[in-house]
Amino acid sequence: MDRVRELTDAVAVELIKLRRSLILLLMVVAPGMIGVLATMFVFTGNTTTEWPTFAMSNAAIWAFFMLPMTLTAITALLGQIESGAGSGGGMWTHLGTLPVRRSTTLIAKHLIALACLVIMSALLIVAVVAAGSIGSLLAPQNALQGELPFALLARVLGLMFLASWLMTAIQTGVALWSKNFVTPLVVGIGGTFVCVAATTAKSGKFFPWLLPVNVLTPDETRLWWVIGLSVVGGLAVATAVISLLSRRDVG
Repeated sequence: MDRVRELTDAVAVELIKLRRSLILLLMVVAPGMIGVLATMFVFTGNTTTEWPTFAMSNAAIWAFFMLPMTLTAITALLGQIESGAGSGGGMWTHLGTLPVRRSTTLIAKHLIALACLVIMSALLIVAVVAAGSIGSLLAPQNALQGELPFALLARVLGLMFLASWLMTAIQTGVALWSKNFVTPLVVGIGGTFVCVAATTAKSGKFFPWLLPVNVLTPDETRLWWVIGLSVVGGLAVATAVISLLSRRDVG
C-alpha cells in the first residue's frame, strides 16, 4: 500500500508539472487537427459518404502520422521537465534527495505518457464524429449515411492505444535518457518516416511505429499478434529503462 500511495503521489506531482508545459495544448490540438481536416473532406466531397468508412479513414491518418508525431513531442516534453535548460539540468539530482524512489517518478512518467494517449483517443472520437456531423450540415449533398460510429471508433482506437505501448516505452525511454530535446525528436520523426517505406514490407508488422496501423488489418491473428507484441514489448522496454535510469544520474 505504501508503494501504491507513493506512485499515486508521484503521478499527482507529474500532473502538476504538466501545467507548465505544452503537453496539455498538444493533447487538444492533435485530435483537433484531424477533426478540421475531416470536416474539410466532407465539405468538399473528397471522402466516402458512409460513416464507418469515414471513421476508419480518419483513424488510419491518426495511427500513421499524427499519433507517432504527437507522442514524440509529448514524451520529449516529459523528459525535458527535469532535464531541460529551464531546470538547470539539476532537477533529477534534487529529486534524488526527496523521500521518493527515482523508479517511482520514472514509472509515473510512463503512466502519464500512456494517459495522454487515452485522453487524445477519447478527444479524437469526439473530433471525428463532430467533423462528420458538421460537414454533413454544411454540405447536405455530401452528408454521411448510417449510424454514428462511436462504438467502432472506441474499439479501434482502444486497440491502437494497446498497439502503441512499445512505441511509447521507446520514446519515453529515449526522452528520459537524453539530456536534450533533439534526440527524442530525431528518434520519433525518424521512426515515423521509416513507416512510409516499411508499410508494405513483410517485416513492417515488427516495427514499433507501425504497430498502431496494423490494428486496421482484417487478419484477426495478425491483429492480436500485434497487440501482444506491443503490450509485452512495451512492458519489457519500460521495465528495462526504469531499472537502468534508476541507477543512473540522468540530470
